[in-house]
Amino acid sequence: MLVSKNPGGVGEYPIFGYVVLHPDTGLPVIDMVSTPKVSNLERSKCYAIVYGGVNWHFFVASHRSNKIEDMSLRADNRIPLWSKRMDTIAEIKEKAIAYIDKQKQNSRF
Repeated sequence: MLVSKNPGGVGEYPIFGYVVLHPDTGLPVIDMVSTPKVSNLERSKCYAIVYGGVNWHFFVASHRSNKIEDMSLRADNRIPLWSKRMDTIAEIKEKAIAYIDKQKQNSRF
């Protein structure tokens, strides 16, 4: 795909993301970076990582799923970004709770 400069269809090695929102403010959390995690969505293996305020998912195989294709990077370089509260994202839930607690402690002073 890279050599032929053909981006392929939305179901070929899909990439999608959703904006990570702070549960108290509703604002994107842009200062969090996670380590990559192996995940399974729609019965397909992918890697998930949070950076730039987005939880990105990179599939390592072609996969056909209307749900994933609706959220995936398009051939015209557009990507619909959904959003989720950081405390509801399984891959970072533990880190998210610690992040929120630390912010609450810092705001007390």
